[in-house]
Amino acid sequence: MRIGFVGGGKLAEAMISGLIQAGVAKADEIAVSDIDPTRRKLLKQRFSVSATPDNFKAVISSDVVILAVKPNVLLPVLRELDKTVTAKLVITVAAGIPISRVESGLPEGTRVVRAMPNINCAVRESCTALCAGTHAGERDMKVAEAIFGAVGMTFRVEEGKMDAVTALSGSGPAYAFVFIEALSDAGVLHGLPRSEATRMAAQTLLGAGKMVLQSGLHPAELKDRVCSPGGTTIAGIKALEDGAFRAAAMRAISEAHRRSKELSL
Repeated sequence: MRIGFVGGGKLAEAMISGLIQAGVAKADEIAVSDIDPTRRKLLKQRFSVSATPDNFKAVISSDVVILAVKPNVLLPVLRELDKTVTAKLVITVAAGIPISRVESGLPEGTRVVRAMPNINCAVRESCTALCAGTHAGERDMKVAEAIFGAVGMTFRVEEGKMDAVTALSGSGPAYAFVFIEALSDAGVLHGLPRSEATRMAAQTLLGAGKMVLQSGLHPAELKDRVCSPGGTTIAGIKALEDGAFRAAAMRAISEAHRRSKELSL
């Protein structure tokens, strides 16, 4: 499977690393285009992939084209590629751009899959939502799952749910970073060195997430296992409840969802 990336930014870099490490594609099967010569040089040196300033050259020999450009330049890029992508699978990761707008800029019948990964793909722990366009079939979805499965976990969703995905998993790492920072601050407040407090906080969230995924248990049940009667954890939980922690988290996602819908218009 030959893969062409249009756009060689951080997301493309993370995906290329994951694809090669997972054996989904070899370095000589990946081409990437970017206008920035520094990015092209970095990708060539780091992964031995083909890198060019010419979008046409990056996609002409590819089976799959991944549009990894900013939303504001996606439509001009589509007009530039046009018939170059006929008979290829096109995957767009541009936030807020519906499939219908991507399809309208490509030849009739082009197979399109929309993907919403998150920043965690840099460590191969992305949460990526996928939805199929008008002409994309089951095989196309399996190809997309193989590609994004190389950098984390994938989920199939209806396109109407993409704003919710953006608010939850797209923006979610930022919420987690804020919580890690808060935990670290509290550790420092009570005498822990900053570096150790931050690492402890990050590892704690990493382990908690793995327990939810691997145990299959409801988070509330896992929480109850930590809360001994009259103990330290339940005292901390009460403080979170007094501060409307859950409500604040839900409001954050609701606000992100509202903004995502605004940007999609």
